[in-house]
Amino acid sequence: MKKILLAFLAISIFSCAQINDEKVIATYGTKNSKGQIKIKDVKNDFLNYALYDQSILSQNVDWYKERIKESFIAQELQYIDLIEMGYTNSPNYISNYQKIERNIYDGTLIRKGQELVNKKSKNGKLKLARASHILFLVSKYTNIDGKEVEKSEQDYQNELKEAESKAINLISSLKAAKNFEKEFKEAAKSLSADPGSRDNGGDLGYFTEGMMVKEFEDAIFNAKKKGLIENPVKTPYGYHIIYVTDPAKERALSEIKSKIDKDSFKRTENVLSYKLQELDKEKQVKNLYEINEADKKIIVDGNAYDVKQLPEDTKILEVYGKKYSWQEAKEIIGFYVPNFLTNLDFNNFVMQMGNLKNFLYFRDIAKNQGYEKTKDFKKDYNENLKKYSKNILVRTFENELFENAKKKVTEVDAIKYYSANKERFTKTDKNNKKVLSPFKDVKESIMNELAFNEFQTEKKRLESELINKYPIKFNDSAIRTLINMEKVHVEKFKKEQQKKKPGK
Repeated sequence: MKKILLAFLAISIFSCAQINDEKVIATYGTKNSKGQIKIKDVKNDFLNYALYDQSILSQNVDWYKERIKESFIAQELQYIDLIEMGYTNSPNYISNYQKIERNIYDGTLIRKGQELVNKKSKNGKLKLARASHILFLVSKYTNIDGKEVEKSEQDYQNELKEAESKAINLISSLKAAKNFEKEFKEAAKSLSADPGSRDNGGDLGYFTEGMMVKEFEDAIFNAKKKGLIENPVKTPYGYHIIYVTDPAKERALSEIKSKIDKDSFKRTENVLSYKLQELDKEKQVKNLYEINEADKKIIVDGNAYDVKQLPEDTKILEVYGKKYSWQEAKEIIGFYVPNFLTNLDFNNFVMQMGNLKNFLYFRDIAKNQGYEKTKDFKKDYNENLKKYSKNILVRTFENELFENAKKKVTEVDAIKYYSANKERFTKTDKNNKKVLSPFKDVKESIMNELAFNEFQTEKKRLESELINKYPIKFNDSAIRTLINMEKVHVEKFKKEQQKKKPGK
């Protein structure tokens, strides 16, 4: 009976929360264009705001109406009005809409591509080994009076010999140990200079080639069986005593999951998944060009080019077997980096080609698997397009408003503002004297500021017109429900914080 009552109570609380979320706070619009704002549309913003500034809990309903109107309804009214005005036919909007279409299209493919690559990397295999070590650290540098100073070669060599001798003696001692693993762990905890593995008894977990220094890695990956490596291994860090706990072999990540704790596996999984992705990318994405760093040249088919002289039909990349010309590469990069061609130089080429390879690696795996023809793609794409198209419409209109505002501001206006606000443009020079910045140095910032003020004034005027044109009706009761939800949320947060205090 008790379980039934508890279950009923849980369902009741959940149902109550759902009912509150669906309460309509405001309606707006006309007969032809209507909209509404529910508690669920504003809840997260106000709950987070209440944690940041609890004074809003004492504000009245009218204060909330203004905030909701400014933050949630104003843009909706602007959107409705722009649709009714036929602004969707304006050249600027059409251009921006086409850009966002492509952006969302590629973005939807890339998200799927990342999912496919992650899945692929988790099922992939790498040559993995596991080892523990004890490090006798020998550095070429020492600290004198807070400064790093290089040791003499003689002192450095003496310290190396001493560390090697300690390592050889410890290896002998460990070989004779009755309980080797226990004594190795204890020795690592008390003697190893590696803070990352010391507390774990020297255990480094699983790793693959390329993750450790070469001398250390070679000793482990050349070992044929589990056990202590006979001699100390010298690396730039000093001397290591190495115990191979699981010799190297090809294995999937799933094979090591049961051999290490959950947190260690998660860290290992992230590192090795990335490594698998990088190895796969090397196979799937191939440069068809070389870089001559010294001469800042791009070499294709044995011919060296200045980056601006690269022939457009030159095949420059191969991704999943498809070859991309320099013209195609330029078009993709130029779309996402509008100033790419303007600022095209050797360094910019190298950087953006690296970005392009990542882009195509994720996008094209999804394209090759036909994802763009699926229902899931169309649903995801259309939902995002709908969400962003509203924002693009309003932002395009506001950009035009701002450009018009800039045209209204003259140099005479800027001079007047400069003359009336000289204290704003006065700075202290290196001789601690107050100096007025020349008008020519601040002219652009003044004109932009005046244009922005003009834009804001016009925006406020339009918002007032829209509120009259598309009446807003608030539900005071729903707003009070929202305020009560904030109060409960804040109290719950306070209690959780109390529990986290020391001694609780």
